Amino acid sequence: WSLFVDPVGFVTLLVAVPTICLVALVSLFWSAGRPPAPEAGTAELPLDGLAVRVEEGLIDRCPELPGHALPAADAIVARLSELQPHLARLDDDLTARNARRLIGKHLPKLVDSYLELPESLREPGSEASRRFPESLRIVADELDHLLDRCCRDKAIGFETQRRFIESRYGEDESLRRE
Repeated sequence: WSLFVDPVGFVTLLVAVPTICLVALVSLFWSAGRPPAPEAGTAELPLDGLAVRVEEGLIDRCPELPGHALPAADAIVARLSELQPHLARLDDDLTARNARRLIGKHLPKLVDSYLELPESLREPGSEASRRFPESLRIVADELDHLLDRCCRDKAIGFETQRRFIESRYGEDESLRRE
């Protein structure tokens, strides 16, 4: 007591303890000012809602992207829009997990990491400026493959129906005359 508290003084102790508690309480609610990480909050979003969110985020960031990357970004936006109804029906299997990872984590991180580069590394003709559209095209191609996987059952169903109609009614002469 005599080493730590007595030299401080009673009045100082009365002011310091509540001040320390108040500062600690305020610091718990103080925001760091940084946006939340992309994967924060994406785990509870349904996959189609995640695609909408990422699509809107990419559209918002298009003015910051280099002009030669816009066709690939437009292709990604188009694929995400086309995928949304199919993503809602994906079960929680490997395809759904891969789609969630690509759409909710890897694509936003790619765009963010490019835009966080210094301006000198992003100027036209630089290595990063050349590779960024290539990476976006890879993402667009992977979204194409994902769309094919999501619609495979429907395509098989259509082909089955087409073959049935062709075999059932394709050679019936009575139907052709009418």
